[in-house]
Amino acid sequence: MDKILQIRLTLTPQAYSAEDHSEVTEFCQLVTFNAVSEDEVNKLLQRCPNKSCSLDFMPTWLLKNCYKPLVPTITSIINMSFSEGHVPASLKEAIITPLLKKPPLDADILKNYRPVSNLSFLSKLNERVVAERLKQHMAAHSCLEPLQSVYRSFHSTETALLKESAE
Repeated sequence: MDKILQIRLTLTPQAYSAEDHSEVTEFCQLVTFNAVSEDEVNKLLQRCPNKSCSLDFMPTWLLKNCYKPLVPTITSIINMSFSEGHVPASLKEAIITPLLKKPPLDADILKNYRPVSNLSFLSKLNERVVAERLKQHMAAHSCLEPLQSVYRSFHSTETALLKESAE
């Protein structure tokens, strides 16, 4: 939070001060994640794309078709990650593929590549649950900037322009 306050102070010194945000800083703290339910895992599982990784124990499309007996175990893995406060090592593994940054670049020059990490499906599912928890927390505690439209449901460039024109 101190880092964010320092950035704000350098951007608009008159608009932000540490005293103004002391209540928000303490109010917005997130200490633990609430446990995920099997129903929530079911819903997230069905919304996920059918992309797979060679690290997956089965193709995603098959997992989604045979999910019922697996959901309790998947839910337990995610909840253990939350309660222990870390991601299991097996979910941190990735297949890294170098891709050209832009098609016209010379393929023989290594600096023209960027690494792309392909994570397992279970790792991505865990990330989705964490993202949901963060969104819920930030919305419930009004931690988002009022005019922020990026990465928010029902907010777009159009709503950002409407907000700005209304002021």
